[in-house]
Amino acid sequence: MANVLIVEDEPDQAELLSFSLGRANHTTTIVPNGHEALLALAAEPPDIIVLDKMLPDVDGLDLCRTISRDYDIPIVILTACVCSTQDIVHAFDVGAKDYVQKSHTHAELIARINSILNKDSALEIRIHVHKLVLRIDLRRQRFFVADTEVDVTPSEWRLLLCLTGNIGTTVSHKQIMLDVWDQYAVDAEMIKVHVSRLRTKLVHAGLTPNIIRSNYGRGYIFKATAK
Repeated sequence: MANVLIVEDEPDQAELLSFSLGRANHTTTIVPNGHEALLALAAEPPDIIVLDKMLPDVDGLDLCRTISRDYDIPIVILTACVCSTQDIVHAFDVGAKDYVQKSHTHAELIARINSILNKDSALEIRIHVHKLVLRIDLRRQRFFVADTEVDVTPSEWRLLLCLTGNIGTTVSHKQIMLDVWDQYAVDAEMIKVHVSRLRTKLVHAGLTPNIIRSNYGRGYIFKATAK
């Protein structure tokens, strides 16, 4: 299941597409113009965007270029016009993942959306801990335990990636310093403080304190199963 942002100024078309995506187990947000699309992106970045080429306040391809510059989110351009090779090439040049005529069926559009999402699946890491699933969204740099988002600082985020990238093995103090702070000199106390803060947030989200274990004098181990 993915969250799809539909940027379409024709209400009937937007609602029909939303209904079809819902039947395919996707959730949707509908906005009618470029301005509201940017507001929706800032509030809650989606997994993929379906963007009408002709909008009332901005050209869809110009908006695609703007979004692609600031976000790593796949965009499918929709057009009511016949696609020329030049149109398609231009769409890809400004960051689109696909370019689809509105005359195509919703089934074909959804198949294209699913294909794009499957290619991007490596951008999400799932880690199973007992009955809970930890989800690391690499594209949006967000972290969830079950469906609850865990608010982490930039350094805690890098520490999380460092530890979960080496599940079940000891990550040395030196490696943590390099991955998190890009420093060679080891500051064991600074590492200890950040590990403690991250562990506390994980415990508040429902995990046990031994999710991150200390290997005394050597480093830290993240105990879980990645999938």
